[in-house]
Amino acid sequence: MKKNIGELCEIQLGMQFRGRIEPETDGTHAVIMIRDIGPDRRFLAVDGHERALVLPPSPPERYLVHEGDVLFLARGQVNYAVPITTKFERPTIAPSFFFILRPREDATTVLPEYLAWAINRPEAQEYLQQKARRGSHMPLVGKADVQTLPVPVPPAAVQEHVVALDRLARQERELVNRVADLNLQRIRAACERAVNR
Repeated sequence: MKKNIGELCEIQLGMQFRGRIEPETDGTHAVIMIRDIGPDRRFLAVDGHERALVLPPSPPERYLVHEGDVLFLARGQVNYAVPITTKFERPTIAPSFFFILRPREDATTVLPEYLAWAINRPEAQEYLQQKARRGSHMPLVGKADVQTLPVPVPPAAVQEHVVALDRLARQERELVNRVADLNLQRIRAACERAVNR
C-alpha cells in the first residue's frame, strides 16, 4: 500500500530567521544546523553535542522539534530526511531549510525511522529531484511536492524489520570504513619504517 506524505504527516516549514543564524549568549532555544547531521543522515550525539542557542525572532511553538518527528532538508543539491529518535534536553527549533514532518495520529501507523528511510530511497529521491525548483538560487523542494511524495506503508512489524536492517547496514559500513582506515595507517607506518631504515 502506498500513501502520500501529506496523508501520513502534518508538514510545517521551519522558522524563518532574518539573515545568518548567529549563536546568542542569552539564547533560550537550540537550533538545528546541517552540521548537526552526520554523513549517515543521523543526528550527531544529542547529549554533549553543542548546538547553537538563539532567541527566537517569533513565537517558537509551531517550529519546535519533538521525538517522533522527521526533518526533511528541502534546500540544497541533496534533499534527505532525518528521524528524531530521542528527546532534546532543551527546546529545539528547526530553521526554514527544513520541513518538520509529524505523523498524524489518525493516519496509518508510520515509524519515524521508517519514514526517513522511505524518503531517502533512490526512487523517492529521484521524484524529489525532478520536482525541485532550480534557478539562480539554491534548489528547493516545495511543500506541495513533499505532500504528494508517495511512499510504501507496510504493516508496523515490516517497518521495524526494515529499520533494523538499515541500522545494521549502516553499522557494517562504519566498521568497514574503520577497518580500511586502520589498514591504511598500518601500510603507511610500514612504508615509513622501510624508508627510514
